[in-house]
Amino acid sequence: MKNRKILLCVVSVALLCLINVGVSQAQPSAAQLKALEPKTAVSFVWHRPGTREWSSTYKKYVYSIYWTAKRKTDQPGVFVTIKGYSSFDIIGGRYVYWRDFVSGNSYDGQKPPTVADINETIQRLPVRDLAQHEQVGEFESLRMAPKPDWEWHTMNSVSFTVIAVYRVKFSGGYYDNDEQVPARPADKQSIDRVERHLRFRLYRDGLTVPWRAIGVSTSVPLEGSRNTIREIKKFLGREAVDHMASRELPGPTRLPVLTQ
Repeated sequence: MKNRKILLCVVSVALLCLINVGVSQAQPSAAQLKALEPKTAVSFVWHRPGTREWSSTYKKYVYSIYWTAKRKTDQPGVFVTIKGYSSFDIIGGRYVYWRDFVSGNSYDGQKPPTVADINETIQRLPVRDLAQHEQVGEFESLRMAPKPDWEWHTMNSVSFTVIAVYRVKFSGGYYDNDEQVPARPADKQSIDRVERHLRFRLYRDGLTVPWRAIGVSTSVPLEGSRNTIREIKKFLGREAVDHMASRELPGPTRLPVLTQ
């Protein structure tokens, strides 16, 4: 009986030790993470806890912890915010640092281009670069959004939101104010007047040269969350046109002028 009690005591202590080891090794230690923080960062944040996940690229399980780092750039007052994660190999219950992955950069402190700068770039583009799908006629207006949400991807590439008004052949889909949209005529083509948010992205080849190109997207980030995008399209009016006549309606022939 005495030996049995001793055996049970030993087993209990062993299990307790295993549990404690498992808890202590549930993720890389604070000391491990501290050693990985870049000394050149103005600020650095670990987004704990991490996650154990399968890497389909490297065919193994890893433990990843995401982070955000902020660093100075060569330009006074301009900082780059880097988002990424550190991955660890899981070896015998231990976490061994493997490598870092960068998921994105953004720059803060850059002076945004002026409306005049943007218009100079627009006027150098072919009309087809800004024409929207099934657009009819010219842009009625093009203005900066109340909150352009400037997003610097690199020192030479920046995105922002504008609002365009134009007409378009309606081919299905939805509007943000669908309750105001009249019934679609069965025997006619609907030509809709719409207000749409567009995301412009400017490109240049250096800090001291003019912007050279613009990319256009109909998807814009939600306010406060650049990781979530959506289309914002408002219905302003509808005209019914004969189907045959609608085929002859021209698209835009002139570049719009951006206003504040």
